[in-house]
Amino acid sequence: MTEEIDLADRNDLILDHPLSRVAALMLVHQEDSKAWCRFKVSEDCAGAEGFLNPSVLYGLIDATCHLGLVPGLADDEEANTMDFHVSIVRQAPIGAVVGLRAELLRRSAQVACLRCEAQYVDGNSLVIASANVTKLIAIRSRGA
Repeated sequence: MTEEIDLADRNDLILDHPLSRVAALMLVHQEDSKAWCRFKVSEDCAGAEGFLNPSVLYGLIDATCHLGLVPGLADDEEANTMDFHVSIVRQAPIGAVVGLRAELLRRSAQVACLRCEAQYVDGNSLVIASANVTKLIAIRSRGA
């Protein structure tokens, strides 16, 4: 028999990840099939040029997509990223507040397709990046 994990515990597994903690990723809102997060670009998340490191952004996009998916996962299901496409259209400097919005587009028994958009949270809402993420849904192993 698999151990039940409630939504708060699943969220904590994502938000307590070292990357999420370094970026101070904050879950703003979550509902079935959607999640909204935000973070402030810090020196720890920036490259030498003073802008958000793309690799950090990729990880936070993936985390936000996962947060959008977990409310719809059964107790014995887990999800792992199997495909990830992102287009970065502008840079985010140190000090910028970035909002991430993820939405589940389609879910089958074994695959979930999500979209996530990163944008400034300063009134102009300019898009920073757009991503499509595909996750494989699997039954959690016994004892895991």
